[in-house]
Amino acid sequence: MRRTGVSARSLLVVALAVAGTGAACGSNSGASSTDRLPRNDAAVADASIPLLVPFKVQVQRASVGNRPGARGGRELSLYVRPARTESATRYASRFAPLAIAVVPALFAKYPGIDWIDVCQEPAKSSGAWETVPVTRIEISRRGGDLVEWARADLATLLATHQAHPLELTIDWQNGVGRTKVWTDATARARTLGG
Repeated sequence: MRRTGVSARSLLVVALAVAGTGAACGSNSGASSTDRLPRNDAAVADASIPLLVPFKVQVQRASVGNRPGARGGRELSLYVRPARTESATRYASRFAPLAIAVVPALFAKYPGIDWIDVCQEPAKSSGAWETVPVTRIEISRRGGDLVEWARADLATLLATHQAHPLELTIDWQNGVGRTKVWTDATARARTLGG
């Protein structure tokens, strides 16, 4: 697997291009909307950058590979990180909006993708595959269909995870689950079901 890093300059260039053309997530970088899969790992990063601009995070690495096991398929993995060290509350607050912006857009862009894995990593992570992410959502295309993305929030994502753990998994580290944002959403998720 090739690691793909994107510099702050690259992020700024793409952000300016998107702002100048009024494009949203469907830039001409990467694959076209008719491609079933991205051409390569760099295409995943390029397609993701415009989606990440509002969150002030950058692509740490991105890839497409085969997910092993009986519930396998083609999986798009996107690892992002902020430029500076941030609190657990900031990671918790960004988790749902980031997933909402990225997951349905990339499923729509790449119909050949079966799973999407989005991780938030620490600001000073090296980009090595062994880095433990601060948060992670891994979701199947079927799991994506279970989420009403236009009305989704952290509580509804957690409720879907609880009801359909084979289609959507959520992990956290570094105290994210102990933040008020996360504990409030967890309590609400219990009342929602999935």
